[in-house]
Amino acid sequence: MPSPDYRYQTYVLVACSGGSAEAAEGEGPRGKFVSKAQTRLAFAVADVHAWGNHFGDGEEAGFKNEIDFHVLLQEATHPEVADAIAEAVDHLDFHSDDSKGGSLNFVFSGHGYPDGDLALEDGPLSADQLMEWCTAGRAGQNGNTRHLRLVIDSCYAGLSLARMMIHPTHWTKAVIRDALAACLPSQEAFELRSVGHSPDLHEAPPIRKRDAALRFIDGGGAPPLDG
Repeated sequence: MPSPDYRYQTYVLVACSGGSAEAAEGEGPRGKFVSKAQTRLAFAVADVHAWGNHFGDGEEAGFKNEIDFHVLLQEATHPEVADAIAEAVDHLDFHSDDSKGGSLNFVFSGHGYPDGDLALEDGPLSADQLMEWCTAGRAGQNGNTRHLRLVIDSCYAGLSLARMMIHPTHWTKAVIRDALAACLPSQEAFELRSVGHSPDLHEAPPIRKRDAALRFIDGGGAPPLDG
């Protein structure tokens, strides 16, 4: 896998409330949990902020950031997400000759559909369209592979990531360096009303990306979990 260059990073954070009339809910050790089909906007905003902060520290400690581009969209529409990603891509392309392609960090928290589409304010956003936006510009040129770091915190998030990983531009223009999906084998993603955000994904077992993609190719189904 190409080595990432964490000096050049852009962040697009998208938080949307859930609009489904029906959602699974229950009681757990940490209180009431509710499917993100009915997520509250404030909780979704808290989620994307937390992940945006996580991408900016930890393994990147010691690296000087050459780009400072952060966008937070609330109740976003297709044109707003497209414009934000296009601006992020422009920043990465500007430094393309000096970097190894840079990293585009995209975080979504909200409702998801059974086909892996993400629920925006004006309708579903397909994983294929999202991948097209993220791999636009100079990605893949002159040996510079753009790195994508993704968090999809929604129902059916595993399918969203699987569709992005089998997209024709994956590996030819960009590589998904990190991919975190919130959904459980039931395909539900939840938020905890007692803490005001989703369960911490750092505590959840990661989805094996290859197995998730194979399950999608075979016709879907719950992706297996490590551990």
